Amino acid sequence: MNSPLKNEPRHRISLTRSDIILLIESIHESKNPLAADNINMLSKLNVFLSKIDNKVIAASYMPAPPAPSLLESIGVVDTSANISIKADKKSKEQVWEDCYNKYLSNPTACNAMELECAQEHKYLNELMSQEEIATFEADQFTKYNQ
Repeated sequence: MNSPLKNEPRHRISLTRSDIILLIESIHESKNPLAADNINMLSKLNVFLSKIDNKVIAASYMPAPPAPSLLESIGVVDTSANISIKADKKSKEQVWEDCYNKYLSNPTACNAMELECAQEHKYLNELMSQEEIATFEADQFTKYNQ
């Protein structure tokens, strides 16, 4: 690697702190870490790393979080319950029971998805009155036949 001339164009690249550390370690482990080009590159990388560590410079790029789906963005789907279901890899029956137990302990802490799961658990385990069963079945019929 030849040292850049003063009038040679320079380019910016996007590196994470881990990438910079890996480059520094690679140079240290190279056959000739004391070569002039390696020392030049190490001095630049170490200065850059020091600036990052001391918060002299901020990241110029942060990956954006994934965009919500259309249903999530208009509030039709509550992702908080879906995320916990996927993360725990529980059966839907276990999730319904967990939601039911949460409902019993503090119904106001439940979101709409948890309330629906709690109702499903009550229905399947015969924990509803006849009036609740009639209302639940009517709601389900309406929900799935629109």
